[in-house]
Amino acid sequence: MNQYFVQRYNGNVIVRFDDTNHAKESNLYVDNLLIDIKTLGINYEKSYTSDYFQQLIEMAEKLIKQGKAYVDDIGNKLKS
Repeated sequence: MNQYFVQRYNGNVIVRFDDTNHAKESNLYVDNLLIDIKTLGINYEKSYTSDYFQQLIEMAEKLIKQGKAYVDDIGNKLKS
């Protein structure tokens, strides 16, 4: 479906990988997924969530300050 909409509206397919730090993680699965996507004839742009961590932190802090989000620290309490 994504490729259909890309062609119809002259857009881009963005393949985003959720990661903690892609520089330290194995690329085995990422590389194979990208090969499979390319085999289907789909052109894509690749991105990693970790590339946007600073921006995500800033947005989360803004939402917390606006009272539109909160942080639950129950996980830390359970570890003690």
